Amino acid sequence: MNNRADTLAVTLAELRLAIDEQRLRPAYQPIIELATGQVVAEEALARIITPEGDVIPAEAFIQMAEERGLVHLIDHQLISHTVRRCVGQLAGGASPIDHFVNISADLLEFPALVQSILDLAVQSCTSCFASVPEKKPLVIEITERQLLTDIPRTREVLAPFLDFGLRLAIDDFGSGYSSLLYLADLPVTFLKLEGELVRRAPHEPKVRAILRGVQDLAQELEVKTIGEFIEDERTLDCVREIGIDWAQGHHLGRPEVDHRTNWLDVGTT
Repeated sequence: MNNRADTLAVTLAELRLAIDEQRLRPAYQPIIELATGQVVAEEALARIITPEGDVIPAEAFIQMAEERGLVHLIDHQLISHTVRRCVGQLAGGASPIDHFVNISADLLEFPALVQSILDLAVQSCTSCFASVPEKKPLVIEITERQLLTDIPRTREVLAPFLDFGLRLAIDDFGSGYSSLLYLADLPVTFLKLEGELVRRAPHEPKVRAILRGVQDLAQELEVKTIGEFIEDERTLDCVREIGIDWAQGHHLGRPEVDHRTNWLDVGTT
C-alpha cells in the first residue's frame, strides 16, 4: 500500500463510501518513554484505505467529516479497530502498552455508539485478563478545542468511559485559554503538549521556560507529559532535557497501518 499523493482529491462521496464499507483504519504511531527509550504506548491516527489499497491521511478528510457531522462514525470505527488490536497483541503474548484513541465531542453525543464501544471494551478486557485491572490500556484523547466549555457537562459525557477505567489525555495542551481549569476539574492522566511549542523549544528560551513550567505543574499533579512532533534529534534532546516524560513524532516512528484483518474478529463472538 502507498500513501496517496492527491490528498486534496478526496470527496464527500468517497468519505461516505469509505465509512459505509468500513475502510477507515488506524495508523499506529509509537510513543516512547524518554527515560528508557522503550515504546510504552501508541496513538491511533485516522486513515482511509482506498479500494486500490492506497492510504489517505487524515488531513485529507477530517475537516470535511467534522463539517458534515460524520466524525463520530470515524471515531467509532477507529476505536473498535484499536480495542481489537489490543486484544490481539495481548493474546499473542505481547507486553501491554497504552493505546491512545481520539474521541470527538461529536461522538459523545451519540449514546448508542458510546455504549457499543464500552460493550466491546468490557468484553475484550474480560477475555484478556483473569482479573480485570482498574486502569484499562485504552486512553481517550480529546483536544482542547473539542472539550466543552461547560466543564460539569464535559464530566457528565465522559463519565461512562472514566467510570469503566479508561484514562483521559488532553491533546494540544497550551493552545487554549481554559487549560488550567481542565486540570483542576477533570481527571486528567496525560497532557500532550501543543506541537508548535515543542517545535519552537530548541530555538527559543522563552518557550523552553514555558514547557518547564508545564512539566513542573504536571509532575506536582502526577500527570504524565507527552511531547508531540519530535521531528529531529535536537528537539528530542530538548524535551528530554526539560524533563518531558514521553515523546512522539516522525523522528521516533512514523504511523503505520496494521493490515491484519483477522484481529477484526477478536471479541466479536
